[in-house]
Amino acid sequence: MKIYPKTNEKLEGLEKFEEIINKYRGIEIQYFQKSDDELVDFQIEEPIKKILKKFPNIEEITIHPPLYDYEFEVVLLKSKNIFLNQIKQIVKLSKKYKIKINIVEHTRLLMSQARLSIIPVLEKAKKIMKNTNTKILFENIYMMEEQQDCAVIQLCEYLNSENIKVCIDICHLYCQAHIYKKNIEEFLEKYLNKEKCERQVYQVHFAYTANDDGYIDRLTTHAIMHPNMEAVSYDKQLLYKYGMKDCNWVTEISEKDYISRKDEVEEIKMLEKSE
Repeated sequence: MKIYPKTNEKLEGLEKFEEIINKYRGIEIQYFQKSDDELVDFQIEEPIKKILKKFPNIEEITIHPPLYDYEFEVVLLKSKNIFLNQIKQIVKLSKKYKIKINIVEHTRLLMSQARLSIIPVLEKAKKIMKNTNTKILFENIYMMEEQQDCAVIQLCEYLNSENIKVCIDICHLYCQAHIYKKNIEEFLEKYLNKEKCERQVYQVHFAYTANDDGYIDRLTTHAIMHPNMEAVSYDKQLLYKYGMKDCNWVTEISEKDYISRKDEVEEIKMLEKSE
């Protein structure tokens, strides 16, 4: 397990992660939406350049596009060149800075829908990324019509590329289970397959989901710090059961103060102690 902290493009609270960045040599950067009225591309390089200036030993950076109205299929509807240019850019930056660069993508499509729509552009991306240190990481989301066979794992199995893998967000797993009123262990028995996870899951988003919720009262129940070591250990073992022990684990914590990063710092401490 490599533990990577998450910061944002303003690099708020970055100094709080100095020890963990130097130890594991990786980080994820969250980018922000630039307009409420139109889909505006975001500028990838500047935060990377600033982080590498402060931490020149970093070996891997994951790019997380804006959170709202930026699903993969929405971007393609605007222009497939936005996506393909992003892929070309991360390949270029990976070579320039001699680091691994990944980009997270979200899709609400089921596999049956993906076959009819987005596969051709992903095949183009495969060719651009082949033999490079870059990856697209499709993140599992919730509020989809799926109770079994995680759609993004199916998608990556179909594409069969070392450059297109999965990011499993544990909060989204809990949300799905809660939506369908199932115990998390019962839900995962049909939703995840260990062998497929071992092949396709490259990264984990790790945080706590409170009050059997995560999707109604998002502000206080979704992606928050685990309340104690027992909860951390339980969720960690849950992911280990499905072959995710050796993935990159990103602590994706929502909190009130992004300057102090108090909650994320504590989450990282608990995650390390639970080893």
